[in-house]
Amino acid sequence: MVARGFAIWACGLDVADPGGLLVPRDGLPRFLELVSSVLPLSYAVDAMRAFTTQVDAVADVGRDVAIVAVFVVAAIALGSLRLRRRTP
Repeated sequence: MVARGFAIWACGLDVADPGGLLVPRDGLPRFLELVSSVLPLSYAVDAMRAFTTQVDAVADVGRDVAIVAVFVVAAIALGSLRLRRRTP
């Protein structure tokens, strides 16, 4: 049971790290920088950092929020295509 919990934690850490949650994206190796540019978590972290560190962050956050919104819409669209309709 402990090993399974550790494996789940390690996978979560693996996903969160390239997003810039634990280590700034500037300090990542080049490969992980490229991976982080396609993860929606990295844009969410950038938006949260801008909101917490800047006084007028609304203009800077628009792009990050739009990218996360596109990921959300794409995930919902792919999920709805994958589900089967069960009509009687």
